[in-house]
Amino acid sequence: MGFKENLKKFRKAAGYSQTEFAELIGVGKKTVLNWEKGNNKPQNKKIYEIINDVLGVDIEKGIKKEDNSEPAELSSVMNFLQSYIQNPSNSIDDKAYIVTEIQKYFINYVVTSYPAG
Repeated sequence: MGFKENLKKFRKAAGYSQTEFAELIGVGKKTVLNWEKGNNKPQNKKIYEIINDVLGVDIEKGIKKEDNSEPAELSSVMNFLQSYIQNPSNSIDDKAYIVTEIQKYFINYVVTSYPAG
């Protein structure tokens, strides 16, 4: 399989729409669409690195990474949060809301995953 097939396969396996994936890696939806159609490929090595990190794969080889790095889902969430927090057009109130919701999620996760006993 080539780049276009690998990208589509791993993006879908990770549960991302083209729009969601484009936002996570910092490109437009049409760019992802064109990559998956085979019209072109990323011209920047950094984009390949971001794709690999977000999906937890080596996109050019078409294989999952076998190292012990953080899961692709966590990596993609962290990339999204970093870009959201650094975006000056997002208000302080919106950023505070996101941080509060993340705190609630992790508290709930810890309580339900590790019950006192």
